[in-house]
Amino acid sequence: MHYGISVHEGISVVENSVTQKLQAFRPMDHLDAFLSSSHHLDMPTFDPKELLECIKKLVQLDKEWLKVQEDPD
Repeated sequence: MHYGISVHEGISVVENSVTQKLQAFRPMDHLDAFLSSSHHLDMPTFDPKELLECIKKLVQLDKEWLKVQEDPD
């Protein structure tokens, strides 16, 4: 059983099939909701713009994992 409090606010990063570029859908809206939930649960807060920059760097490092995989059929 889990007794801790937690917050989940998922940001999906996908490859645009037309432009072949990675993109996230409304990331600042997700980060603002994450910040609000953290505040309401009295958890540590963060700077959403700074976290977005960290996410961008992580996506850049892991971009090969995020690419659309061709269907082998």
